[in-house]
Parts: sequence; C-alpha cells; structure tokens
Amino acid sequence: MSNREIYFDYIRTLAIITIICCHIGAEFVLKNPKIFIDFKLSYFVIFFSAANFIGIPLFVMISGALLINKDYTIKTFIKKRFNRVFIPFIFWAIIYIIFSKLVMNRKLSFDNSIDIILGTSGKIGTIFWFIWMILIVYTGILIINKILEYGKSRYPNFESKFINILTLASLLVYILVSLGIIPYSSKIIYYILFIPYAIFGYYISNLDLENLNIKGKLKFNSQHIVVISLILSVLGYLLFIGNVVLNSIDAGKYIEANYFTFIVMVFTFSIFLFFKYFTNSEGKYFERFYNSLYSERLKKTIYSISISSFGIYFVHFLVLKFLKYEFLQDLNFIHHPIFWTPILLVTVFFTSWFIVYILSKIPYVNKISGVE
Repeated sequence: MSNREIYFDYIRTLAIITIICCHIGAEFVLKNPKIFIDFKLSYFVIFFSAANFIGIPLFVMISGALLINKDYTIKTFIKKRFNRVFIPFIFWAIIYIIFSKLVMNRKLSFDNSIDIILGTSGKIGTIFWFIWMILIVYTGILIINKILEYGKSRYPNFESKFINILTLASLLVYILVSLGIIPYSSKIIYYILFIPYAIFGYYISNLDLENLNIKGKLKFNSQHIVVISLILSVLGYLLFIGNVVLNSIDAGKYIEANYFTFIVMVFTFSIFLFFKYFTNSEGKYFERFYNSLYSERLKKTIYSISISSFGIYFVHFLVLKFLKYEFLQDLNFIHHPIFWTPILLVTVFFTSWFIVYILSKIPYVNKISGVE
C-alpha cells in the first residue's frame, strides 16, 4: 500500500471510532439531563457524544480526496457509488425495520419503515441520514468533475484555479453559515453544505506543505507539520467540547453544535494533515512512535477496519441498541457514564467489526455487507 492509502486507512479508522463514541455518548446526554449539573461529568460525556464532529467531516473529506478530479464517466461513477452505498443501505434498512419490530417492539408499519429509511431523528434508523447526505455529496462531486473535465481541455491551468476558487468559496460559505447569514433549516440545504468538506479533502490531500519557506526565515518540514497539526487537533477539539459543555449546562440539556463552524474546520483539517504528514515524518523525534504506529501488523489491522468501516457504521447502532434493550436498561446504566462508556465502546466496536468481517466472508452477502 502507498503512503496515501495508508493515511486514508488511519483516518477512516479514527472516523468510525469517533462515530461509535458519539452514539454511545448520546445514550447518556439525551436520556440523563442530571449529567449537566456536574461540569467534569458533562465534559467527560460530551467528549464522546460530540465526537461525530470529527468522524462525519473526515469521512466526507476522504470521499472528496478519492473522487474529485477522477476521470469517471457519469455511468461508471453512478454504478460504482450505487453498488458501494445504495445496495448495502437497502439491505441494512430492511434489517433495521425487522430489528425495530423484534427487539424494540415497534409497530411494523409503512410510516415507521419510511422514517427508518429516511433517517428520521429519534428513530432507530437515525444513522441513515448520512446515506442521503453522502449521495448529495457524490452528486456535487460528479458536477465538479464534469466542470474540471470540460475546463482542463480548453483552458491552461484551469484545474488549479478552479480548485482554489472552490476552496475559497467553501470557506466563505462556512463563515456565512457561522454568522447565521446562510440558514440550513431544510434537510436538502443541510446536506448540500457538506459538499465543501469534500472539496477541502481534495485540496488538503494535494497540498504540499513540506519544505514550506515563509520569507526565507520560517521553514517547515513534515515533522513540524505533524507537531503543529497535533496541537491544533487536540486544542481545537477540547475548546469545542468546552463550548458545548458550557452551553449545555446553561440550558440544562444537551445543546448540539453544528458542523459548519471555524473551530470544527480547524480540528478536522488538522487531523487530516497529521495523518498525511506523519507517514513521511520518520526521524529522531518520531522514530519509535512511527515504527509502532506503522508496523506491518498494525497496518494490516487498520486496513481491515478501514475497508469494513462502512459496514461497521451500519452494524454498530444495532449492536448498541441490542445491548441497551436486552441487558443495560435493568442496570440503570445511564446514571454511570464513566463506568459504562469505555466498556460499551470496546464491546460495540469489536462486536461490530467481527460481524462485518464474518459477513464479508459469506458469498453474495459480502456484496451487501458494506465492506469494500
């Protein structure tokens, strides 16, 4: 595997883990408002429940990095995305509908099934909002690719100019959203607003910051970028969580932020840059850490998780809800988040990964398991 493939695998793995963290944390912040009486406990729980603000943008950024400026015909692009996303989605949507009846004792009705398929908030199928969002992002990518294809054949340097304009325009859009100038009350607008993350992913994946020289005085190599991006990632996320905690404590309930703010961009971009440049930052400062993080055994494990990440996304929510309805409710678990959060994270993640791995080995089922 090339370095580019390796760092995408590590980002995908982090992204799916953060999404699992989010859904585990949500069980506590949405069902136990008393948590917001205690600042430290609030910070601990929201640290997990808000982790989707890492995972979702990273997944979209990877899609942009891998799909923008690729020479697919419209037919090939749609076929690949349909087989990759929509067919597994239909399979898992059916499983979710059956699960809601057998495990959650929900009424098996047309309306309930549609709510699940559409990813209606508060329903067992709430995770499916991501499918409709990513399909809209793919549509945006297809349009961008067609414009690039047309422009590159007619104008010199069209590609770099167009991508730079798109990136600046995307930043401007997010600034306007942060200021409340661009509303996103409708789902369609909300989903469209994720397209800039795909553009950012392509831009950053092709950005060369190594040996950056500012006015002949400041010089950056990959190790400098790794350190700076790591610091920005950690500090950015901790500050973001702190703001969510304070808002939630004031309101006495969980107040969710949004994906389209400056601070979310800072820590997601920084995480992307960290993994991109860490693959090239062997040296005296990182040698031991690099050798352990990129050992052949760990790379194979990360690769397995990465190609299973879409399937894990579908499975993990069922595993979590099954544990909740069959075992955890009698244990009054929502009042003990510090004890149950790490246990649930390990249990849900490894169980989901194992289920997807087994499904990927079964003929025909492997096509709809969500594994690449």
